[in-house]
Amino acid sequence: MLLVDRRVYARAAVMKALYRYTDDYTITYTVDQEEFVSIEFTARRSGLDIEGNAQTSLNDLYFEVIRFDTMRRTSGIRELLIGRALYATCIETDRGDTSTDDSTDSWEEDERQIFASWHAKGS
Repeated sequence: MLLVDRRVYARAAVMKALYRYTDDYTITYTVDQEEFVSIEFTARRSGLDIEGNAQTSLNDLYFEVIRFDTMRRTSGIRELLIGRALYATCIETDRGDTSTDDSTDSWEEDERQIFASWHAKGS
């Protein structure tokens, strides 16, 4: 059984760390005194090293906490990068209309512009 402090470890990090063991163990948890979570491993088959895997799960938990914290701290940067990447693929038009003109001329004009940002960067 593991005792995890909820004030230190985020629920998402705990669940992600424990998920790796769901094939070999039935994992149950209970919340004690609203501060701690008791996690219990029950082997699904004989011959599994529960104590060793519990220690390994603690290492996995530390790793997931670091990943979770890094994800939280860098979320703004990730959103900015994704936004810039998607913006670079947008088709900019010099005309203000949003009509759905299917004439041959508009298709030829779009064909020349649609890959403009890719060709300029990829060449």
